[in-house]
Amino acid sequence: MEVQRNLASQSRWIMDGDLGPYDALPVRLSMADTVLLLDFPLWLCLWRALRRGKERWDFWWWLITWGWLERPKLRDMFAEHPNAQVHILCSQKELDQLLSKLAPSR
Repeated sequence: MEVQRNLASQSRWIMDGDLGPYDALPVRLSMADTVLLLDFPLWLCLWRALRRGKERWDFWWWLITWGWLERPKLRDMFAEHPNAQVHILCSQKELDQLLSKLAPSR
């Protein structure tokens, strides 16, 4: 938790989520101005994971149950930290559109 607190205290930062037992999401949310939640369809996540290669059984369990076990917890935490602008993205197209708005022109 202390490492995440130190990293999040920087003026600019980007951190990936779901660090398992080491995750301290409330620490990051309390200091975040923007949150991107990739809430892609289960079939797409399964396909991409299968293409990546072998995963452990606990990953597959997490992936399959994420929608009904973890998503509600995340939404509750977002509500408790209204300082962050939350973008829930449900497709690659939505993600690409948002990133094109956020990224400076090249």
